[in-house]
Amino acid sequence: MAGKQIKASVIVDLLGNLPRQARLFGQSLVGMGRQGGASLHGLGLRANSLGSQLDRLGHQGQRTFSGLRLGLASVSSGFDHLETRAKAA
Repeated sequence: MAGKQIKASVIVDLLGNLPRQARLFGQSLVGMGRQGGASLHGLGLRANSLGSQLDRLGHQGQRTFSGLRLGLASVSSGFDHLETRAKAA
């Protein structure tokens, strides 16, 4: 009889403990999900920031090379004009 009481006691303890453990496990999963969501949000913000910085860098590079191209065209034109004057002389 004592063996049946211990068996019944263990079963009741396990059944009573399962909902509590399940609730704790569920709370842990919710917390992990919130942390993951916050981390991914932060990662997205940093990626957007990096993208906008790269856009700005690209535009600056375009302006720089455009100015360089115009400057070289001007210098080339000056040399062409100088060459024409030298041939005429």
